[in-house]
Amino acid sequence: MEKLKPVELFLGRMQPLHNGHKKIIDSMKNPIVVIVKGKKSGADAERNPLDEEYQKKLIEMIFPGLEVSISPNGFLPGILGYFRKQGKEVTKIYAGADRIAGYQDAINRANEKMPEDQRYRVTFQETERVTSATTVRNAIKSGDKDTFKKLVPSAIWGEWDTLRKKLGVMKEGILKFGQWMEDAAVTTTVAIKDAQKDIPLGPMVRRKRKRGA
Repeated sequence: MEKLKPVELFLGRMQPLHNGHKKIIDSMKNPIVVIVKGKKSGADAERNPLDEEYQKKLIEMIFPGLEVSISPNGFLPGILGYFRKQGKEVTKIYAGADRIAGYQDAINRANEKMPEDQRYRVTFQETERVTSATTVRNAIKSGDKDTFKKLVPSAIWGEWDTLRKKLGVMKEGILKFGQWMEDAAVTTTVAIKDAQKDIPLGPMVRRKRKRGA
């Protein structure tokens, strides 16, 4: 087998990427990030509101030049095979404790069907859970910008309004504000008219002209 470039892999949904993800990527050597867009998970708009191109854009804003790929599923042997064809050998995979056993089992089953010299030999690095994308999304939905800034890298703070639109809250807020303004204008007009009706208008008082004037 020809000599391949060793790389390290981190894969996930990244909805959106947060400080926990950044900490992992910062620690990697020759990192590659894979955004997983499974058919089943992708249909869950609540947990996966961001499209892959926007996710990729956010990651590249934080890590300019980082290799980011998009996979239609999380089948690890297929992902490893894809990068091997690109001349890269994945030597380490960063994953949460709940994922490692499943990933290792998938690799073992694939290796059983491969010649000894072509088998995947990877190690796993268990990642620390700093925060979750769900917590970030909840902060965005609730309009808690301070919490949002604490949870995500500063490079994407400027995406606040776009993220709120992507999560479906900015549009609703604008409509509500517009309706409020419309209602307020009507209410104010009615109040002025009512006030004018209630003002007691006394008889007109004519000023007496002074003699000789």
